[in-house]
Amino acid sequence: MRNVLTVLSLLFLVGCSQDDSEMLTTQGKYADLIESDRKRELIMVSHDQDFKFGSPCAFINKDGDTIIPFGKYTIWDSVNFVSYAMVQTPNGIVGINRKGEVMFDAFLFGDFQIDQPSEGMFRVRRNGEIGFANPSGKVIIPCKYAYAEPFLNGKAKVTLNCRYSKDDIGHVKTESNEWFYIDKKGEKY
Repeated sequence: MRNVLTVLSLLFLVGCSQDDSEMLTTQGKYADLIESDRKRELIMVSHDQDFKFGSPCAFINKDGDTIIPFGKYTIWDSVNFVSYAMVQTPNGIVGINRKGEVMFDAFLFGDFQIDQPSEGMFRVRRNGEIGFANPSGKVIIPCKYAYAEPFLNGKAKVTLNCRYSKDDIGHVKTESNEWFYIDKKGEKY
């Protein structure tokens, strides 16, 4: 509810130059969007009170109905979600949709950190290859690259072939003679 009030307050301040009826219509549309997302949100539940990584989890809706049952996934990252959640399977960390179906494998780096959005896109994996998803978890650029860097200034550096090596202090380096850039539609830049 606080989020709805915050958005409405901001809209009021921004909309002072609009006439009252137009401003109220705009405020109502944003309030409806926020409220519909909150109604659709799924809540993670676990038998473990501390929500430890690796504990079995399920997802329920606001009415308490089980949407994704126990037995398939364990806790990784997401506590609540609207469009996707990051959970753990025996085969790794994955993004699932509201039906419990795997959408993509997580792109992990460092000490098992999930890739964060850069310019509205984050890296994901599928069948060992890398692509990009939007903040809603929808894969926008199919997973077809051997390696991809995050988006920067509207483009991402990618390659279809690469090899990995370690430097003197153990950091993994990606090497390729076939780098190129793509835009946010996946087109060669």
